[in-house]
Amino acid sequence: MRSGTVDPLQFITRVEPLTDVIAAYKAFDLRRPGWLKVELRPES
Repeated sequence: MRSGTVDPLQFITRVEPLTDVIAAYKAFDLRRPGWLKVELRPES
């Protein structure tokens, strides 16, 4: 990653609002399809 050969953002598979953190955690914990890496964003 330091050399720039890997972009960690390419591994994010879901973007969820921070207000849905509990539901997002449950889906991730159940290993639902498409939940590899999740980015939680605060609502603007």
